[in-house]
Amino acid sequence: MMAILGLKFALGIFVFVGAAAGFIYGFQQRLIFHPDKTSNEYRYVTRLPSQEIFFEHQGLKIHSLLVEPVNSRGTILYFHGNAGSLEHWSEVADDIAELTGWSVWVYDYPGFGKSEGSIESESQMIGIAEQFLATAQARFLDPNHRFALYGRSVGSGLAVNLASRNKIRALMLETPYYSLEREIQFVAPWAPSWLIRFKVPSNVWIPSVQAPILILHGTNDALIPYEQGLELSRLNPGCRLVTIPGGEHSNLDQYSEFHQGLQNFMSNI
Repeated sequence: MMAILGLKFALGIFVFVGAAAGFIYGFQQRLIFHPDKTSNEYRYVTRLPSQEIFFEHQGLKIHSLLVEPVNSRGTILYFHGNAGSLEHWSEVADDIAELTGWSVWVYDYPGFGKSEGSIESESQMIGIAEQFLATAQARFLDPNHRFALYGRSVGSGLAVNLASRNKIRALMLETPYYSLEREIQFVAPWAPSWLIRFKVPSNVWIPSVQAPILILHGTNDALIPYEQGLELSRLNPGCRLVTIPGGEHSNLDQYSEFHQGLQNFMSNI
């Protein structure tokens, strides 16, 4: 009888662990990404001239917003964080365009804002990033048009991947992770690495980036620790790290070091 009870207990634990592992593996995109939806009738109000642009990837319509200052010096393709929508990120695009004099083009991931579908995999996210760049290149046919990439938080890995395989003028990373796998393990240390589907190994890709790199990271970042940005910066000799004492994950734009660092970097591009 005791042997049977022990076997039942062991099987119960096995089933529970298996179910938990299945949930983590199958639904981790819902743990990572927190989208806000936006009505298709919503119209964005920006300080600088802007326009909404849709592009397609594997049948999904992806929504984007292009903010263009007068006499733009080039175009920054912006990869935003894991939450919200362009209702918020359009303000960030305005800020960066005013600060740098470059146009800023930002898109919403699947399921965010007006974009269709949902996030399914790392390869899907990379494929959409590639299509975003291709759409931008098709719009600006001048071979001398300058493109730069900007990745913030979860979007940093997409920017690094794209920069490692394409000729661009500059790469900017705000509060980046060393790899998304490492970041997930920092936030959820109980999650075994073999269950993590979104690896996004920025540490593997960044040595191949040929363009100048700027990393902006605050020392008080509780979500993606400063040490991750510091370690990432050491993997490419063309990387400049701007350390923002006291800066947290979502408030770097409140610091003069952020504004000066970004302006100084882009003035030389």
